[in-house]
Amino acid sequence: MLNTRTVAMCLACCVFTVCCQLNGHPTDDKSQWILSSGLNLVDLSYDFAEDTAVWPTSNKFQITNKVEGPNVNGIWVSSESFCSPEHGGTHMDAPVHFINGRWTVDQIPISRLVAPAVVVDIRHKVEHDNEAQLTTEDLTAWEKSNGHIPENSVVLMNSGWGKYWFNQSAYFGNAENDVTNLHYPGIHPEAAKWLVANRSVVGVGVDTPSLDYGATKDWLTHRVLSEANVYGLENVANLDRLPQSGTTLYVLPMKIRGGTGAPCRILAHINVSSLETNSSNTLSYAFLLQAILFMFSFFL
Repeated sequence: MLNTRTVAMCLACCVFTVCCQLNGHPTDDKSQWILSSGLNLVDLSYDFAEDTAVWPTSNKFQITNKVEGPNVNGIWVSSESFCSPEHGGTHMDAPVHFINGRWTVDQIPISRLVAPAVVVDIRHKVEHDNEAQLTTEDLTAWEKSNGHIPENSVVLMNSGWGKYWFNQSAYFGNAENDVTNLHYPGIHPEAAKWLVANRSVVGVGVDTPSLDYGATKDWLTHRVLSEANVYGLENVANLDRLPQSGTTLYVLPMKIRGGTGAPCRILAHINVSSLETNSSNTLSYAFLLQAILFMFSFFL
């Protein structure tokens, strides 16, 4: 039979786990790796493969000319070629994508590819409207809770749309690859105008196929941002892994000369202070409860 002290310690461990869950402190294996690794990095890019989501009118990503096996000297060699659209999978939209004369991929200053990132969560809106848009009100509400959007930052919209990534019909909002009948969230043009006029942002990113919402006809969000040489990031993964602030983004597009866009690897470094802030209340309450239970065990 278990003694009372053992029972008390088991209860303390249970309390700690429950507190972590209630306060949003991740306990799954992947999150634990992210939080415990020395670099605190999160990969915001999807794999590129033949089933990668691309714009409905684009060619699919393809692997060709695969060579695998021993060469004439008996040395193992594996090599292949690939063909990819600029605007497929996790990718960058260069400003020239919608405004003639603005920066191509290779012209974007590298100083703009390492930037603080903020995450604006609109999942609560998308639950009721699959074409909800990030608005100016969402941005000002974010600032009331988190402070001024940092200079030279990237604003990321978390709509939760990534849950549909492996179902292309759901991801684009129709099963016919009909670009006149698309349905997914995006950034409202007025929010784009507000960012350009009032905040110094270098880029914006979304976890959907496009900066503009699915039903757009004028692509005004793209045009407003491109006019200001603000790049776009589309099909961004794992935004639910990031805090609202305190993250540094590393944006690494393929350097295509004259490119209107490019496949992109995006890494997020979560600053230690952000991890401490997000978890401090959880840890404080959990350890306090453990201490109480531990002390209590001596009197049982």
